[in-house]
Amino acid sequence: WQSILNESPLRLGSSYGRGRRGVPYVLGVPTVYRPNNNNYLVDTLTLLIENMNEYHRRSSLIVVFIGETNATVVHHIWLGINEYFGDALDEGLIEVITPPDDYYPDFNELYVTLHDEPSRVRWRTKQTLDYMFLMTYARSRGAYYLQLEDDIIPTVGYLDYVMNLAALHTNFRFTHHRNWIVLSFCDLGFIGKLFRTEELQPFLAYVQIFFNDQPIDWLLQSYVKLRCCRWDGFEMPDCGRDYLLHFIRAGQSQFQHNGLKSSLRNKQQQLQDKRFDKDAGHLRMQHLRQPLNLIASHKANLLMDKLHLQQGETFFWGYMPQDFSVMRYMREHQFDANHFKIRNGPQNKANFTELFVNAVNELPRFTKNSSETNDCGFILSFSSGSRANPASLMYFYLKEDNATSGSMSWFRRFFW
Repeated sequence: WQSILNESPLRLGSSYGRGRRGVPYVLGVPTVYRPNNNNYLVDTLTLLIENMNEYHRRSSLIVVFIGETNATVVHHIWLGINEYFGDALDEGLIEVITPPDDYYPDFNELYVTLHDEPSRVRWRTKQTLDYMFLMTYARSRGAYYLQLEDDIIPTVGYLDYVMNLAALHTNFRFTHHRNWIVLSFCDLGFIGKLFRTEELQPFLAYVQIFFNDQPIDWLLQSYVKLRCCRWDGFEMPDCGRDYLLHFIRAGQSQFQHNGLKSSLRNKQQQLQDKRFDKDAGHLRMQHLRQPLNLIASHKANLLMDKLHLQQGETFFWGYMPQDFSVMRYMREHQFDANHFKIRNGPQNKANFTELFVNAVNELPRFTKNSSETNDCGFILSFSSGSRANPASLMYFYLKEDNATSGSMSWFRRFFW
């Protein structure tokens, strides 16, 4: 398997697809044969596709990896996929791949580690090898890779949530701060883990060394910790904080484990993610209230030490994917105190919903996990204070309102 994974291009056993490349998101769905008709794959793919809109379908590639080399078994699984998802196969949304016949090692020669039963060692090691092959294939197909399983339930709007959180922690991050390594959208095992595809190669090199020693979800945690912590400082508070900046846990889980029958014989899988689709609005707001990569981890050195603001002065930092009207308005009126107003102090709490004169309208409507448009950004204001009047931070999420000639509406706002 080592030589196969290092071949270029990757040698496949069999494949069916339209060669879709260059998409933002690749969704990896590994599957194996399950006895007694305990097959969740069709239900999982159905829910993944039903909860996509047209933009998602154009921007995604679902790669189904059949982790079998027996031709009869592969053909049986393939027939089920083709029967239910012929249209998705034809349009290139789904691809199906299998490993070559000589990919897997002799599992009877594995070392028994972690005091596990030999059958469990074989099972978890094969699972790791399946994921390694799938990730190796996905590296060249898109910008982000989302690891899933064949027995999950996604929440409504899951891709909106994934895309928005990835944008928040990528585009709104300070340039001197290292990028995140993984975003976790499920607390269970290796489900819902999002990587930039450029991160997959070093991670796979690490996993190849320890594939027989530990489950892949444990290897991911140790990999992240080794990338961001001192070897002699694993128990230090700084290590825990840095780990959470690189292994970022979403406030709301987007995937729930559904299968009760594990692919390991006689194993019942009873674990459930308690944060799956639970009180979505509160959890989402709670997560965005403290984006550690943006403000909390830099508050002292960026906002206090380097800005040299006098009491009452305000610093603004904004991000918009495009040159929206609010940015044009700010440039046009940057020297006009009568037009440019911020309600950001205790004396103005009654009116803090007004951000810009003639630039803010009523609250927009919401669909789940979405602002109804991709044209979103934010404005941050920081007003310097004193001992008697502490500094105040105000954070607005904004959206372009195309229905009213490009005006701006705020749809999230809160204080620190």
